[in-house]
Amino acid sequence: MAEVKTDSIKIKGQAILHGNVYLSGDPLSSIFYICFALFNEQKARIKNVPRCKLFLDFLSSIERLGISVNWEDESVITVDGTGELRENLVSLFDGSEYGFAQVLIPILLRRNRECEVHPELRTEVKFYRELGVLVKVNYNILNLKLPLDANFDIRKNFNLIHADPYLIASRLFTSYLFNNLSVEYDKHDARFNFYNEIIINEKASDFVEYKVSFSQPEFNLYASIASFSNGEVSLNNFDLSESLNFLLSIDSIGFRYEVMQNAIKIWYVGFDENAIIDWSSHSFNSIAHLILLLAKTTRKTTKIITVSYPNINSLITDLNIMGCRIEAKEGKKGYSLITIKPPSAFSSVKNDVSDLDVGSAVLAFACFYSGNSRISGFEVISEYMPYLIDNLKSLNIDISKK
Repeated sequence: MAEVKTDSIKIKGQAILHGNVYLSGDPLSSIFYICFALFNEQKARIKNVPRCKLFLDFLSSIERLGISVNWEDESVITVDGTGELRENLVSLFDGSEYGFAQVLIPILLRRNRECEVHPELRTEVKFYRELGVLVKVNYNILNLKLPLDANFDIRKNFNLIHADPYLIASRLFTSYLFNNLSVEYDKHDARFNFYNEIIINEKASDFVEYKVSFSQPEFNLYASIASFSNGEVSLNNFDLSESLNFLLSIDSIGFRYEVMQNAIKIWYVGFDENAIIDWSSHSFNSIAHLILLLAKTTRKTTKIITVSYPNINSLITDLNIMGCRIEAKEGKKGYSLITIKPPSAFSSVKNDVSDLDVGSAVLAFACFYSGNSRISGFEVISEYMPYLIDNLKSLNIDISKK
């Protein structure tokens, strides 16, 4: 396993927040649209892609398959998916590359009818073997080969609501290959919009165009920070339709927003209601930031209903260490009741993060906290969001790498 480099940052508090941030496209949505173009053997122009480390790493990975990607400008790429693809994915098995391999396996099975993978992908190999894919071992390399008849009588249904996005995308692509496979997933999650596109069976000479959805985790981070700027932080290149549910939820707990063309400003006016709030329709990333905002500002005990996400207790522990007062009680049918009490004295952030959603909530707190903070594992967040440190500095946040 490759050595993992851990980045640490220090943030000095008491800054007066102001400035502008330009939001970017979602890296996973960008990756999935490239995979869709390869699956369809298309020449594609993909707009609103981010220049973040995660996406650039994926581009490096598909170059090994013989795919070239050209940048037309800062956020537009073209990809030619009509050429031959090499079937070797053996080098993709660790960290985010495991996810890359997951989504590329069904692409290569459709294009080449076979692919080679690393033994670390044994869970994926087992999945495909159960679908009837032939598996052979050759010098510790696993070869997957699509059978001549991929239509089976036994139907398989996978409930992947709130599952890992790479896994969901992989199974959606695989469902194109196997008529007996169906996938349940969050159809409101814009990262999977590619699945609404049309599958073609003939090569087209002209470029097709796709537009990547905006990054909801990035928006949630900057929106949480902007909420304590008294409207002095502007988020630009903003799409209201993709973030309306989050905005309506923060409005219900005392935050207001103003949309001007493609920009938005947010500020806090106060929240006095004592109610049970239903946030069960939100993603975990949105829940992390909503709980943070409410825990930071509430003056009365408030209860919320949310999905029982696997990392909800980790989020609550980290926020409570910083001075929040949050309790969770797991209910029936996969839901949790979260009790949020008025905060005690807030303490500085000294945290080692390993999860994007929890980490971005911790980072947001550090940015509007009045004291000094230190966060290790910062690369979990920065690899997903381009120019993160520069953007935070543009908001007058005193942040430095340690």
